[in-house]
Amino acid sequence: MTILEFVNSEYSNPRPDLVIPTYNSAQFIGSSLAEIMEHRENFTKIIIVDDGSADLTYQALEPFQAQLEIVKAPINMGQHAATIEGLKATTAEYVLTLDDDLPVDLKDLSRLLEQASKEQADLIYASYSAGSVISKIGSWVVSWIMSLKYNAKIRGSSTRLIQRCVLDRCFQTGFSDFLDHDLLVHASKCQFVALVHKKSHHPSRYSLGQKITLFNRMLYNR
Repeated sequence: MTILEFVNSEYSNPRPDLVIPTYNSAQFIGSSLAEIMEHRENFTKIIIVDDGSADLTYQALEPFQAQLEIVKAPINMGQHAATIEGLKATTAEYVLTLDDDLPVDLKDLSRLLEQASKEQADLIYASYSAGSVISKIGSWVVSWIMSLKYNAKIRGSSTRLIQRCVLDRCFQTGFSDFLDHDLLVHASKCQFVALVHKKSHHPSRYSLGQKITLFNRMLYNR
């Protein structure tokens, strides 16, 4: 079931906005967006955040300007901060966040909306049921830290569905360096949906130093 089919089903949920941060992705972001445009009717807004790319990422985004909103960061802020900048431009009742290499089948995203409706949850994470060990390390670190913080088994990823009420609470109190910390603090009910992780042919453009910095900040926020 596509998102649009789900929206038009018995649940009658509004279409979500989609936020995708990207960094130094000139070689593949065009193909990712071309795939997304095949599902354009499923989203109210598509917001791409160019996280201070040093290559030709912004130029690769320009052909799609009529069909999406581009937020250009003046400097490289990191994935969480870039995602937050995209969230500021959203208006829909639900917002999906996704990596720029499209780690899941876009048709599967409707399962997050379905789970939100069935369980009355305001925060849904995709927990990847397959994929390479390397591709899952970041999600594992996030899950481990959040599981320790909340004394519960949490399986997080950057594929999220966030209800407007959670974002409103985050905006009112302000964001920290760690987006998932803020979302979990303000969510009334968090759920997890197992999705298959597609193999990525594009290694992370964020440096090891950036990942270590974020890791330290996550530990600090525990």
